[in-house]
Amino acid sequence: MNMQIYSHLKSNLHDSYSFDIADGLCITEGELVKARLGHDAVLLKIDNIKNFIESFENLKEIKTVTRNRYAISILNGIYKNQYLYGYKSMDVSAQAGLILNPRELDLRIFFRHWAYIFYIEDSERGDSLQIFDNEGNAVHKIYPTLNTDIAFFKSIKNKYKSELKEIIFEKHPSFFPDGEITFNKQIDDDWRKMSDVHDFYMLMHKYKMDRFSLLKSVKPDLACQVDNGIIERVFTKTKEMLNEIVIFVSNKGCVQIFTGIPDKIFYKDDWLNIFNNNFKLHIKYNQIHSSWIVRKPCENGYVNSLEAYAEDGTLIIQIYGQRNEGEKERELWREVISISKCNW
Repeated sequence: MNMQIYSHLKSNLHDSYSFDIADGLCITEGELVKARLGHDAVLLKIDNIKNFIESFENLKEIKTVTRNRYAISILNGIYKNQYLYGYKSMDVSAQAGLILNPRELDLRIFFRHWAYIFYIEDSERGDSLQIFDNEGNAVHKIYPTLNTDIAFFKSIKNKYKSELKEIIFEKHPSFFPDGEITFNKQIDDDWRKMSDVHDFYMLMHKYKMDRFSLLKSVKPDLACQVDNGIIERVFTKTKEMLNEIVIFVSNKGCVQIFTGIPDKIFYKDDWLNIFNNNFKLHIKYNQIHSSWIVRKPCENGYVNSLEAYAEDGTLIIQIYGQRNEGEKERELWREVISISKCNW
């Protein structure tokens, strides 16, 4: 079976991406890579994930790809300014790490979902490091650029090579809330008591709810559903006004963040594409099921985000106005999102 999958991959890789090939075979992308073991893929044995990630700075500039099913973020940058053991007063070292470079390579890494790491030698796409979660979903990929230390990149394969080929990806049922989610006064009250945007994750943990369900549990002055066309209009407006925005594309294992101004905005097939000099964003626009303006209280007033969700509740993309830590949200961003016509 693996040989059949590998043969299918090699015959289609020149004009299709691995995610799409796997999707067409009704398997995960991890299972597709598993079929490449012994051919052009090597599983890496990583005993200390933080030490492994720390070494990425030696790669110099690389290209990183972080995606979910509906959006793909591609950034060029350097794995510098790493905070893998906590950041300031936040002791998040057991769960998460930061690669903190606004306007450059900016990541949030959730270690427990970096379950399998492969080195792939690919004549079509180039060599890459590819990280997968326990279910076989790609959480992060790293490719060399013209400015990469290619000798160090290639040395990773020999240093960490494992002979293990028996990989069993877990199967978890998709999350669908039981019944219709309606207004919940306790959640609404707790939301209004937040003093930091990151308190939102505490709400998710407290009520054991996904973020989409939380939006539907509060009044519209906190989470206001808007028409889906606002996503493109906001990109266009920010470009016209030269307003920096912050774009989050996330999955369980990684959040990739771009800060800047959209340069090129165009459609190709079903994808909306946003390009900048070191950044590319692809959004499966016809899969946006609902869009929301979300307001979270913090120490300097409310912070507003624009969020798009798929029908299965997946957060496709999240957009904020750029602001420095401790500052109020900029009026320019509030002017941009005012085109949503939310009645606040």
